Amino acid sequence: VNLNSRIMSSRAIQRLREERGAKDIEPDLDEIEEEEYETNDTMGAFLSMMDDSDTSESEDESQESTQDEQDENGGQVGAKLEVETMAPGDLPAATNDKKKEPQQQQEDLDAILAEFEIHDETNIDDDSKPSAPWFYSIVSNLDVRDLDIDFVLRTSLLSGTEEGSPPATSSRRSRHTFLFGPAREGWSRPPHYVGGGLGMSNYSDESNARSLPWPYSLENQDESLEVATDHWQDPKHWFTFVHSDTYAKDLKDYERIQNSGDVNALALFVAHHPYVVEALLQLAMVLYRTNQSQEGLSLLRRSLWILECSSLPSFRPLEGAACFMDFDQSENACYFLALFRIVQISGMQGCIRTSLAVSRFLLALDPLRDPTGILLLLDYFALMSQSNKYDQFLVKLVESKKISLNYRDDSSGKEYRGELTELPNWAYSYALALYRLSQSAYDEDFSAKCDEALQSAIQKFPAVVKQLLIKNEVNTTGRSMRTDWPTALRRLRNYTRNPVDWNDYDPITQHAASQANDLITKIFVQRSHALWSSDNILMWLYKNCVGLFSKSEEVNDFLRPHPSPTLIRYARCDPIDYECRFQTLPQDANPLDPGLLAPALAVDPNRRRFLRRPDIPAEAMAQGENDGPNIFQGGGLVIGGPPTNVIDPDDPLLEVLWRSMLPWNTVDGVPPPRR
Repeated sequence: VNLNSRIMSSRAIQRLREERGAKDIEPDLDEIEEEEYETNDTMGAFLSMMDDSDTSESEDESQESTQDEQDENGGQVGAKLEVETMAPGDLPAATNDKKKEPQQQQEDLDAILAEFEIHDETNIDDDSKPSAPWFYSIVSNLDVRDLDIDFVLRTSLLSGTEEGSPPATSSRRSRHTFLFGPAREGWSRPPHYVGGGLGMSNYSDESNARSLPWPYSLENQDESLEVATDHWQDPKHWFTFVHSDTYAKDLKDYERIQNSGDVNALALFVAHHPYVVEALLQLAMVLYRTNQSQEGLSLLRRSLWILECSSLPSFRPLEGAACFMDFDQSENACYFLALFRIVQISGMQGCIRTSLAVSRFLLALDPLRDPTGILLLLDYFALMSQSNKYDQFLVKLVESKKISLNYRDDSSGKEYRGELTELPNWAYSYALALYRLSQSAYDEDFSAKCDEALQSAIQKFPAVVKQLLIKNEVNTTGRSMRTDWPTALRRLRNYTRNPVDWNDYDPITQHAASQANDLITKIFVQRSHALWSSDNILMWLYKNCVGLFSKSEEVNDFLRPHPSPTLIRYARCDPIDYECRFQTLPQDANPLDPGLLAPALAVDPNRRRFLRRPDIPAEAMAQGENDGPNIFQGGGLVIGGPPTNVIDPDDPLLEVLWRSMLPWNTVDGVPPPRR
């Protein structure tokens, strides 16, 4: 009864409030509602639902009753109530308040939401400042989907992957992320470190403490680079893969097969050890050389998937975390090599987005040393994307001066450091990116800036101009009304080296730097010559050659600086790895047996063993003495051959049972009992 009376009282007050518009009743209604919620907390939700439904019914009933009264009495009763209870001028104010009340509530709600948004943005910025290192700009705004070559191949012709689509940078954070694509059908999860597979650790672990490589070990970096060292000097930001005892044992077997040069033995080894990354990478490259790209891509994707399964959850380079890796550690070399092969293969298949994304990811792992030479390709992929966004990325990366070239001579101990524009490809690509931006923005400042950058590149590396013209089949011997290339090239050849720059360098360093410069120039012209083939760009190149000469009456006044010794780091790069296609073997010269390829592609850890170890004493195995049947120099593995006294535990159980009854047989991996 008490509950019903309270509900009825609220209805009556609400009806009076609607009919008379009295504001002094509102506090009483609020007090009644507060008493209801205080006395009946458990029934609050139910009462609110009952009150809403009953209120709507009461509103309908009140509207019907007032309409009937107005129809019968001609609206006199309603007019009397309004005149008696309201003063003159109150009616417009009340009606205006009713109209303004929803609008005012909406404005208050928008103000509250805006305040929360500002507060959240402030918190995000404050949290990201200490956690995002300076080199995060290398991978910032990187679309995670571009790292998956399978996804890019499927969607390369769709409109959903255009530049306007939002990047998927943090959509996979709630679960374990496979940046380079999920597992394909039939791939079972590889064993963990405890189960005999790969693992990962950081340098902060006492059992895995290692020294930082140069130049990250330097306490005080060059202040001109504006680089903070507190990120890379923290051991918890350095990661490395670790091998279990079982994996290390399998790796030694793979090294013996690798030294033998037998491709069929390598395929059998991969079939028996589907999770040895080094063997997968080697067989993948064999398949690409034999024109079996689909099978090679499958093995390459599997190797990256195994490495990702072995990674720590804290290894998140794309989320602003500082994650470094030392290429000189033997356990990490396969990770760098797998990423470089993805860059190489995706570029050959036309997946420029994948090549650029993986290149940026690879550079972020070791930005000051660039052990794989990815800087020789990164500018090319950025320009090949044909997007202003990536042109701006290239320009900002150069102008920030945070990515530096570092080289240390081990014999003399001298250390050298330089900027990105000391690489021939980056000097010319930086100028071309500025030219593109000037054409799209029609800005005079950009136009003057790109001309200055190109003239600086020509002054540093004048030999690149002629090689670009020859590669693009431009006539360099004839003259026209627009161009006079013979005169321009002759004046470029008259450039002399600056003898002052060579006083600090020995002849060996000079020769090594010149050879490295020629190698980088060859790679740049081979890959990027098509970007300089249009008539507008060729005319822009000629105009800046003439503009460089017009700065002085004599060409000898322009002394060309010699290539920086920091280029010697790239002297070890193989030009074959930077070509646009693989050199394949003819079909009749394919050494790989097709019957052995299917077991290598299928992942079956419980498959019966193809490779067996003969019964050889450990001392003889260590010395390489093996009188038994063995096709490998160094001994230890047998493919086929006569039966041995070693029982393979992967044989059928019945065979293992009856062979174990013979006293002269032993189980592989189980020492014989002491008698």
